[in-house]
Amino acid sequence: MAATQQRAVQAGAPAILTRRTGEPNHRRNRRHAQAHAPRPRQFASNATWEEYPFASSYEGGAGATLTLAPGTINSSHGNSLKEFYRQNKLKDGDKYVVRVK
Repeated sequence: MAATQQRAVQAGAPAILTRRTGEPNHRRNRRHAQAHAPRPRQFASNATWEEYPFASSYEGGAGATLTLAPGTINSSHGNSLKEFYRQNKLKDGDKYVVRVK
């Protein structure tokens, strides 16, 4: 996730994102982000697209930076992001800063 975020921010993506709730919104953002990308499984059976800005942000969607990642790692990153939202009680429209360590 760090490499994708760094590359995206260097290309002009925001480091401050806005939480967007609702799984239908996340699915729509993912669809828009991946609309012109090849299917990841043509590269490896467990490949997925990792994106930044995240699909769970208002900034996500079309124009997101994509990086191939193993599905297990991408799921782990997604679970970490959900936990961050939960621990910090982020609601729809709340802003947060993404920092890479």
